[in-house]
Amino acid sequence: MNRPPKMPKCKPSLALDTNIVQDNMPQMVLPGIFIGSIHAAFNQEALLENGITHILNASRVPATFPRHFTYLSVDLRDREDANILSCIPTTNIFLEAGIDAGGVLIHCFGGRSRSAGFVCAYLMSSRGWSLDKALEV
Repeated sequence: MNRPPKMPKCKPSLALDTNIVQDNMPQMVLPGIFIGSIHAAFNQEALLENGITHILNASRVPATFPRHFTYLSVDLRDREDANILSCIPTTNIFLEAGIDAGGVLIHCFGGRSRSAGFVCAYLMSSRGWSLDKALEV
């Protein structure tokens, strides 16, 4: 009887993806508006300490604490051709509600593309800021 050759056991990889921001603290952009990576969204203690009540989740990872926070999950790929503009009206309404309730965390996976795009779009549309001014924050 021919048996298939034994495959060597693979050890799990412990390498970190350096493209992902490895912080776990929400960073305040302006009062009531916080930005972060998926790691910040997992830090329930920091979320509560900052008065965050709402979480705009653009990470494509399920909501972590759905009983403790109000979530809006946006299924948007981290690609240059993703249509973020189609999400702006809904996300802006959600961000207003989150700010009014105490605070909102906007996060994607790495905390620097989709989340930053949503923050800039909100500041430009709600405050009439230019892109350059929104990017300065």
